[in-house]
Amino acid sequence: MPRAQEGSNPLLIIFFSRMALSKSRIKQRRGVSLVELIVVVGIIALFASLSIPRLLKAKYNLELKGAARTVASALLAAKTISLKEGAVAVDLSDSASIKLCYDNNKDGACSDAERIIQAFPLDTGIHISFENYVYFERGLPRNPEGGFGADTIQLIHNKTAKC
Repeated sequence: MPRAQEGSNPLLIIFFSRMALSKSRIKQRRGVSLVELIVVVGIIALFASLSIPRLLKAKYNLELKGAARTVASALLAAKTISLKEGAVAVDLSDSASIKLCYDNNKDGACSDAERIIQAFPLDTGIHISFENYVYFERGLPRNPEGGFGADTIQLIHNKTAKC
């Protein structure tokens, strides 16, 4: 320990001499220890395990929103075409796509005899649940009883399906 000079504070000299020793020890030590590396990897694994379920939920929600936009586009296209062409069916029975066809017999389904106008593909893993059929006549939706009205179309994400 250096000797204190006259007029200097001995506590400051001790503090700065210890600080100089600790700096020299830091300069001698290079790299990281195994314990430090394991702690950092553990923290990264913890953050990843917390964020992966949220990312999957966000992915499912985006797929459902995309399917809802597809259904809305198909219904709007059917309404627009029915203003010009007459009765148009929106076939929601297929889980792979939504089909629009000229509905000659007004049954709400696209049979082999009726010409398909357009098909809107759906993502895999999306299931449409709809009890009735939809067809448009002169731009207005018709229900199964022949009156005008609306119904509920449910979109269900099958999370077990490979996406």
